[in-house]
Amino acid sequence: MKVFGDLVINLGEVSFEQLSESLTVNVHGGWKRNRVVERRLTTRDIGASLCFDFDGKANRELTSSANLWIFPKNHNSAYVSNIVPKSGQLDTDAYNALLIRFCDDVLSLAALELGITFNLSKTNEVGLRDYVSNESASALEAFSNSANKSTGSSHPRDQERWFSFIILHHIDEGALPTDVLKKWLLEDGWDPDTALDL
Repeated sequence: MKVFGDLVINLGEVSFEQLSESLTVNVHGGWKRNRVVERRLTTRDIGASLCFDFDGKANRELTSSANLWIFPKNHNSAYVSNIVPKSGQLDTDAYNALLIRFCDDVLSLAALELGITFNLSKTNEVGLRDYVSNESASALEAFSNSANKSTGSSHPRDQERWFSFIILHHIDEGALPTDVLKKWLLEDGWDPDTALDL
């Protein structure tokens, strides 16, 4: 399944302000900082944020024009909260391509300058086992393969298999995002309402 990538910037001892300055100095490749939009958002008491515009019109490979937003995550990290198209929608491929492009064009230079690192999650096809253990994945597949997909986990045997997956995932301290679980359920034939309930 295709998922939207996540980008986390590990700041260590570097402040969010230092990151902001370095990204601004190193911006190129169709990107520019949009301080006007940042100020508008800051006046709404959202807190510190960075906005970088990408001009798709000036680019042959990526034609989507969009705003990429960076927020502090905690005292020693920041993250890309979203990439918002200036018109229309961004599908998963376009979103991920912009995220990779930002890393290549801007963030990698700032990271080198500041001595920081960043983690970009998988941006290509991912599977259930990229998020959960084999045992948890097998439990979820067993539930999905045998459950009545129109009633979810309402039957006692279906509920038992669903709870088995939840317990195994909890024991494994897994990190399966709810949007990824929903997407997997939809791709496995569940209707949207039941997938959302689960």
